[in-house]
Amino acid sequence: MGLGVAGVLLTLIIAAAQVHLLFKFILAFVLVWGPIFAVLAWATRRALRNPALKNQARKQRKAKSPIRVL
Repeated sequence: MGLGVAGVLLTLIIAAAQVHLLFKFILAFVLVWGPIFAVLAWATRRALRNPALKNQARKQRKAKSPIRVL
């Protein structure tokens, strides 16, 4: 599937270059996908580096546990 997407993307880039629209194509690509990747990178970094989120998730798992230790 990745090769198919890469092939379609490469075809669009070549077609845009032949019509002298390569800059507009790249600009549109960056404006659409740039924020999406930026949010994914930010959320991943935040989740991996924030110990408060890890502790909160751990507390929620303990609260939902059906086994009670007396």
